[in-house]
Amino acid sequence: MSIICLDGIVDIGTVTRRIPIDDCQPSQLLLSAKKLRGVLEWADPDEFAPDPVLVLPAADVPRIGATAVDTPYVVIDGHTRAFVAHCCGVDTLEIQVEDASDVERNALEIYAHCVEWCLEESITTPADLAGRVVSHETYLEEWVGRCHDLESVLCSEDEDERGSERGVEVGGDTDDEDGDVT
Repeated sequence: MSIICLDGIVDIGTVTRRIPIDDCQPSQLLLSAKKLRGVLEWADPDEFAPDPVLVLPAADVPRIGATAVDTPYVVIDGHTRAFVAHCCGVDTLEIQVEDASDVERNALEIYAHCVEWCLEESITTPADLAGRVVSHETYLEEWVGRCHDLESVLCSEDEDERGSERGVEVGGDTDDEDGDVT
């Protein structure tokens, strides 16, 4: 159940918990310098307490390659906050666990590919994002663009499957323009 308040929509009964920061597998290769500056503007390094990081249980994210995820959770929102927490010496993160049944199938597949890309680059904790901060423009081009390209491929494959099941060809544009893929 959700309510609308001055701060936006708030979930009633959302459960959060604290876990070791190293129990979070990133699903993002790059961080935006603009987003990082935004977090650093409000972050208190002595008492860093960001909003919960949104995660999925790693077991609920399909595997793409042979490499297994060694952590119990995959970060799906809050990579920058998790990285700043690491930089501030925080050893635990407050997380909110998403139910995979509430996540669209294509989104789960996208997260699976993103995790695979991270594992290929040896990114297994928020600390591994050090050295991966880029301009916001580069972030949009290289990271968000890569995710949008993947989403287009996956959507095309789904449309082809549905079309072949019905014996018709299906086409369409599914590009999302908000720039906040993961």
